[in-house]
Amino acid sequence: MSGDSSEEKTEKPSAKKLRDARKRGEVAKSAELAASASMLAGLVTVITLIDSMSKRLADLFLAVERSFERLEKDVLLNVVQEALYLVGWLSLPPLGVAAAVGLIALWLQTGTVLSLDPVIPKLERINPASGLKNLVSMKTLVQFLMMASKSLVIGVAVVIIGLRLMPDAIRVIHADIGAALEVVQYGLMQLMLWCGSLFLLLGFADLGFQRWQYLRDQRMSKTELKRETKEQQGDGTQKAERKRVAQEPPQEELLKYLRFASLVVRHDDGRLIVFINRPEASPLPIYLLRATGAFALTVKAAAERNRTPQVRDDALLEALYHQVVTASPMRASMAPDVMAHIAKQEAAAR
Repeated sequence: MSGDSSEEKTEKPSAKKLRDARKRGEVAKSAELAASASMLAGLVTVITLIDSMSKRLADLFLAVERSFERLEKDVLLNVVQEALYLVGWLSLPPLGVAAAVGLIALWLQTGTVLSLDPVIPKLERINPASGLKNLVSMKTLVQFLMMASKSLVIGVAVVIIGLRLMPDAIRVIHADIGAALEVVQYGLMQLMLWCGSLFLLLGFADLGFQRWQYLRDQRMSKTELKRETKEQQGDGTQKAERKRVAQEPPQEELLKYLRFASLVVRHDDGRLIVFINRPEASPLPIYLLRATGAFALTVKAAAERNRTPQVRDDALLEALYHQVVTASPMRASMAPDVMAHIAKQEAAAR
């Protein structure tokens, strides 16, 4: 394991590793993109509500002005209630819309991810060495640049919009609340166009970086990739064995050919191999089947009924068992031992 951790990770992550990472809640997402979409949705909601609430704001300011003439408890209480209502009406919908849009933006990036791993306390998260490493990482640098870019965008936008609105703001100082709200609405729309569009561009750029960083963090070493492939597919022997079993005829069909068998070689553990010897068809004995367990008992009983010669040769069967391919001739190097058993059984039968 220590060799794996020190080996350089140069291979692309496998589909299994990405699935396992997703189960642990590790996915590529851009919080910056979600925050930008959330902020833009909140600004749009505020701008939409300004028109509908301008009259109520004007009435509120008028009530506040008149309340100074009569400092009565009921009047002040009504003014406070109206003010709280307007604050709630102007703040809760934008906040709700912003939160909903932020969640939708995250869901569109990652889909549905259900995992408790991110909230489970882990010692490495409070390890000072890990914290120092994260402090100087590429991800931290990108986050710092993103924050600096946002601050620069907001600062430039506020200065430019402020300079543009300065004459209008001065003119509406002594105007009614409606005129002031128009100036505020125009300023918010300009701020939305400037910051919203640029923030979205920065968010998409951050999403691209997060996906690149995620795939880079999930990379595997060659040893890990080989081990995973072996675990999923097995080694070469197991793979060849599965292929051979898949290509073999059903056991019921093989039993039909037992009457043509020439020799059964058995092992002490119950395994057996059945051969067909037809010199006119093949100069080498042909494998009919191999069997173990209950199937071997069935084959043995059928061979006894057919009076097929049977011999016990543990060494020979051990050498041949993993080479058996149904309806294929055996290797020439091992044929003499099988032929010797066949000849001995034929001589005994005479």
